[in-house]
Amino acid sequence: MFKAFWRKSGFFVYLKDSSGEMKATLTFDTGAICSVLSIAAITDEPVDKETLIKKLEDRAKQRRFVSASGTQMHGYLVRASNMSLSGYPIDEFYYYLIVDVDEMVALLGNDFISCCSFTHEEKGDIEVNSFDKTIYGQSYHEAIDDSELQLLIGELI
Repeated sequence: MFKAFWRKSGFFVYLKDSSGEMKATLTFDTGAICSVLSIAAITDEPVDKETLIKKLEDRAKQRRFVSASGTQMHGYLVRASNMSLSGYPIDEFYYYLIVDVDEMVALLGNDFISCCSFTHEEKGDIEVNSFDKTIYGQSYHEAIDDSELQLLIGELI
């Protein structure tokens, strides 16, 4: 199916859109409850974060997160259609957009990973053998579409 590639700092998968353009490099993180991307992972351009948060508040489900280091984060649920993870097509990929953190955060979390069967050896790639599409995303409602999010970000750059 697909691989999470081993590098010295962890395991990574490549998220691409339907045109094949790289969206983000995600860390395969079984300790992350949900998949998250920070605004810094989405764009290199400065964004008016306060205005973006106001626009997202009534358009997307919200959730609070606490990182392993104790950083508080607020996420907005996003649905990205026709994506691929390291070459494997995903009809709908869900992630929480983190706006209130300046660092680059891009995690493939347990919401996705728990739907996968995989194997790996020490310091070897993770081989994802199967993915259960029927359970993935069932609990995700009230997500803003990624194309709408990109338009909002474009207005604020």
